[in-house]
Amino acid sequence: MKSSVLAGYIIFFFLALLPGWAVHTAAPQSRVGWFGAVVFFAFIVLFAVLSTRAHPGSDRKPGPFAQRYGGYLSVFIFATLFFGELLAIALTYGEPGQGFIGQIGSILSALGSYLFPVVAKYANSIQPPLSDRSIFRAQSIITCFIFAGLISSILIFIYYVAMPKNEMIERLNAGGRKRPNALTAVACILFAILTSLSAYFGIDEFQTKTEHCWLNAACYTAGDDLTLFWAAVGKIVMMFFFPLGGLAMLVARRTLPEN
Repeated sequence: MKSSVLAGYIIFFFLALLPGWAVHTAAPQSRVGWFGAVVFFAFIVLFAVLSTRAHPGSDRKPGPFAQRYGGYLSVFIFATLFFGELLAIALTYGEPGQGFIGQIGSILSALGSYLFPVVAKYANSIQPPLSDRSIFRAQSIITCFIFAGLISSILIFIYYVAMPKNEMIERLNAGGRKRPNALTAVACILFAILTSLSAYFGIDEFQTKTEHCWLNAACYTAGDDLTLFWAAVGKIVMMFFFPLGGLAMLVARRTLPEN
């Protein structure tokens, strides 16, 4: 593994740990849980990377397009997520309409309520109704994360759409991937679409009685800042990365040869 890539993983790891101690309010168990979850997922990512590197053909150099634009993509995504994280942390200290952060948070709340139905529901679909401070906190932080995920997803989508087809085929073949069957592809794509729409519209999230707090708006909006961050990260995954996974499945289905 190149030293620059390793350094990128280490920096990303420490930035993922940042909210655990930087947010305004969080119970000790929430902070410990955040640190533990980050370390757990870091080990999963490390295992996945090492497994990929050990696969025959994984030492193949990336194609010309990936060599030219892959680094820029990584930097832009990293910068987008980093800025979104810092802004979300700052918003945990803000008050509605007070100071620079308060003004930014109010703008994000209004914009998020207009663009994303799930954000608007924090003001009128939770019983008992949230306080103005809690509405500001939920809407601004959730919107901040959603925009960071949206921008990152658009960048990834553009990158792979622009990649030459022959380079895409070489990339898939080098990874040892097999062509998914039609039933699996359709099921995964439908699941990704329905999951994304569910997160976008906030379906069930405001009526559910699930024991998982990050799936229950009344629970995570009443919790500490890290509980809200968990819910926001979950929305990014459901709204954007699931559809990207479904799209990758479709591309593999259309690109790879029959087994």
